[in-house]
Amino acid sequence: MSKRKSKQITLMDDGEKKKLRGKSNRLIKTINVERKLVTHFEDLSIELIYEILEYLDAYDIYQSFFNLNMHFQNYVISSTFPLKINISTLSKSQFHDYYIHFIELNKYHIRLLNLSNIFVIDFFFSAKEDISTYSQLQTLILLNIKPKSTQKIFNRLFSLPNLSSLTVHFDHNLDEINIFDLIFQLPILKYCKISFSENVRSSILPTSTNTFSSIEHLIIIKICDLNTLAAILLCVPRLRYLSIDCIQQPFNRRITDYSLVLKKLTSVSLTIRQTQFDDLESFIRKNLCQVQTLYISTTAYSHSSDAKRWEKLILSDMPYLRTFKLHISGSIVTVHTDRDQFFRLQGLSSPFWFQRPCFFTQTYKFTSSERYHVLVYSILTDKSSLEKNTCEQKTILDSVDHVIIEDPELTSDCSKYFPNANQLSLSLLCRARSKLFAIDNLQYIIPLKQITKLNISNEDLDLDNLVNMLFVMPNIDTLTYSSLTRVRDEDVSLEGSERFQLVSKQNKIKRFTIKCVYRLKAIKILINLCPLLEHITIGTFGLSFRPTVAFLMSKSRESDCRLSSLCFVRVHNVWFEKIKCMIGSEKKPDEYSIEHVDSNCYLWL
Repeated sequence: MSKRKSKQITLMDDGEKKKLRGKSNRLIKTINVERKLVTHFEDLSIELIYEILEYLDAYDIYQSFFNLNMHFQNYVISSTFPLKINISTLSKSQFHDYYIHFIELNKYHIRLLNLSNIFVIDFFFSAKEDISTYSQLQTLILLNIKPKSTQKIFNRLFSLPNLSSLTVHFDHNLDEINIFDLIFQLPILKYCKISFSENVRSSILPTSTNTFSSIEHLIIIKICDLNTLAAILLCVPRLRYLSIDCIQQPFNRRITDYSLVLKKLTSVSLTIRQTQFDDLESFIRKNLCQVQTLYISTTAYSHSSDAKRWEKLILSDMPYLRTFKLHISGSIVTVHTDRDQFFRLQGLSSPFWFQRPCFFTQTYKFTSSERYHVLVYSILTDKSSLEKNTCEQKTILDSVDHVIIEDPELTSDCSKYFPNANQLSLSLLCRARSKLFAIDNLQYIIPLKQITKLNISNEDLDLDNLVNMLFVMPNIDTLTYSSLTRVRDEDVSLEGSERFQLVSKQNKIKRFTIKCVYRLKAIKILINLCPLLEHITIGTFGLSFRPTVAFLMSKSRESDCRLSSLCFVRVHNVWFEKIKCMIGSEKKPDEYSIEHVDSNCYLWL
């Protein structure tokens, strides 16, 4: 299981939820009153219509109302309410119409822009499009920036006078670009989240510590050493919240003597991979002594999991600390190691831990060896992350959002429940012998209808199993297979079954990835199973690649097909030219866009 590293900026706190519920209730009452006076939706007052539209995504507004009649078209064009534009998997023609008829006419009212298509990102920051005209834009999310476009994009961000929130993700190497040198120059930025795919090369060490950023909330999802982190802190004097996904030891083992107390920094979350406690202790004393909330995630029996040293550090150098969470993961020496013995090994038997409002719990990654344990303990007054359901005697762990299953037979222990889990992974060791384990056991561990991401690492889990799982998990939107070569004769006839047809109508899968090998026969079955599919990521492995591309191009021409983008991974230059020829023989030049970035080939239909 993976702990939730941070809350997404789109999540609401309790106050916002209450406000939204109150607003919804008032809106329902108003509609009930006006329902007695009107016979058509368009006869509602313009104020009430605007209030209703605020609950809808901008593309939903465009699709539902723009072409309804001139009355509503004028409403949409002349609207003054703030718009949130989310563009992920629109087809090329859909985006063109959406931009011409809606975005261009309303760009002055756009508050949020969420872009994850490399072609759409390039369009908004091209010479043809003046990004400065989006003068009310406050939140920008860019989830796949090309390396060669990075400098140009950040140069143009300076022209956005109200940009206060920035989220960026990089799938590709940035060898010659220091991203924080660019980010720290944005004048009014308050929130910044920056993440990198695994193995992406990029320097995040600022080259100048004389640049002071306005950032107050900083999240970095990338390997970072303490020297780099200290240099970053020198540039963010207004920082209030800090989260770093992975801290490791500097290569030269020498810690630079940075020292800066950020008086406003009260909450810190650090995931530690390889760091000596001496270095971590020195860093905390110099930079984090004023922190009120500290979350540390580390490995069992490492230096940074020493409870006695944490006790000494907290008592001597962290006088303002109110909440301390230490998450330790690793292998217990033996399966039979009891809880009290493990606590003693970690130094948790001292009065410091037991004389405070502190709780202990163990959560598990289900494995056949039962040796992978996670221990969480806290100095805490708010125990919302651990709650005991006395009726069912379940431990409620609401801080876990990703559950990993290696052996489904071990899930028969249903003493723990993960109410906020939204991602499920079935590992290589998860065999198909427990065919209906998703129905029989998982429903007592996780809320199945809440799962939106499903990762399957074992091809032994055949398509019949997949259909059964999707039947009880209808809200999955992202499906990932490590490989998909297992197709039985009965799988082909599976398409005619009542359950297959039902799952085909109810599932919401829009994104699908196969990391390794696959067969065309399996791809065809999945396409028929997932009619809402918009994006596919596959490799160029084996003999199935060419016929698979031809099939997907043929399928994309069907009027009811929503497939709009493809990504081919690990594509060298020769293969890229072959792919261009294959696509060119199926599509007109204005019907698609194609680009080769690092080793990936992106296709927009």
